[in-house]
Amino acid sequence: MKNGVDINIRNENSYLINESLKYHNDILAKVIIEKGANINIKDNFRKTPLMYAIENNNSSDIIELLLQKGANINDKDFNGNTPLHYACKFSNVNIVSLIMGKKPKINEQNEKGETPLIISFMERNWICAKRLLEYNDINVTIKDKNGNTILNYFKDLENDSYKFNEEIISFIK
Repeated sequence: MKNGVDINIRNENSYLINESLKYHNDILAKVIIEKGANINIKDNFRKTPLMYAIENNNSSDIIELLLQKGANINDKDFNGNTPLHYACKFSNVNIVSLIMGKKPKINEQNEKGETPLIISFMERNWICAKRLLEYNDINVTIKDKNGNTILNYFKDLENDSYKFNEEIISFIK
């Protein structure tokens, strides 16, 4: 930036890039990214710009730009969540697909033992769950810290479409 301004400037908790994404200022975020900001920089919560972009539903253009510039898809926040965990939690199947194209650690567990697939089931984000189940490397038998697999989260599906339940079960088998 002009006059030697540090684009990786931070306040006591975060960095300019993270704040711009947190407050949906995609124009500023794009300028900062294109000027060479550290796109893998972590704030006090160990969250990266990619995590903020996913969590705050920033445009897919910004997320694609972060990925093109080398955003680490396997970074973990303070709770052990990766960008794929965020995409599954916030029900963004397009972002799940973008991240999956970069070959992430698909079965990575957070501090609670939850994988992105478990989070998809917990959040009832069936489109994301189905997308993850399409990958051969997905492990449907991983247990979280409470000893639950995705099948345990199936108990609460009474109100969901029977046809859809059958579809998910066929993916799991």
